[in-house]
Amino acid sequence: MGCLPCCLPGRSALDVYSMAGDIRKMRDDVFVQRDLPYARASLALDAEGWPGVLGRWTPALASASPPRGAVLPVIVITASGTYGGTAGPRRGREAHHFEANTLGLFDELARRLPLEGISVLQVTYEWPGGHRFDECAADLARATKLAVERGLVVLVGHSMGGAAVLAAACAEGIPAERILGLCTLCGQTRHLPSTHDLAGLRSAGALVVHGLADRKLPACCADEIWERLSYGNNPEPRSDNGKTEVRRRVLLEDTGHHLVECGAVIEDLLHDWVLALCAQSCSESGS
Repeated sequence: MGCLPCCLPGRSALDVYSMAGDIRKMRDDVFVQRDLPYARASLALDAEGWPGVLGRWTPALASASPPRGAVLPVIVITASGTYGGTAGPRRGREAHHFEANTLGLFDELARRLPLEGISVLQVTYEWPGGHRFDECAADLARATKLAVERGLVVLVGHSMGGAAVLAAACAEGIPAERILGLCTLCGQTRHLPSTHDLAGLRSAGALVVHGLADRKLPACCADEIWERLSYGNNPEPRSDNGKTEVRRRVLLEDTGHHLVECGAVIEDLLHDWVLALCAQSCSESGS
């Protein structure tokens, strides 16, 4: 799907988005990302086999080999923060005053991973907003339930999306053995599932990334998230033979909430982590 224009002729972006977002929570037009829908149908994926899901679907390239001999297909699901959209944190200037043509982190993953035989589903929320967390988490859980029917799932969330992916992984009807990995990027701790709820996911990979200069969600949030995800595991696992560790915490100096200071580093980190998860799943399955 190509990029959508910023607004329809003769109407402001806020007028257009009034049917799909919470206008009172937005300060100005720049909060309306280019990839948010004008109406619900704009990013509906029903025809692509994802009924009731909003977002962007980039299937694995047909000519690409399965990731390192994986037995089951692997799907990466991404979730943005409070303001929704599919792009994720963007490179460029801080906050939401980004250039229209700037790709987000999740866009970059959707460009790279399908070449490795991994599909990417960039989920957006029907009703974005921090005060609508339950609805946002339900949107993500709906997508995850459909994804686990197709293969193994890796969930990646930024800010509020970090808590949402953990909540979705714990949702009823989602088999824990199909969750290959969980990643939070500057994730929030509000609405975080309990250690008991997350205990069933102790065998999944975990990547907790946070900027030490984050002024919206302090780096101590990463400590709490890591503690809950490390239930029953070595709290500080070590990598062997230089291989990428599939359970790790990464704290980045001089990096803010939107990770704009080291976007390329995060992109490579996520790319390598997902491939390491695939390799581990192959070895555990005996393939």
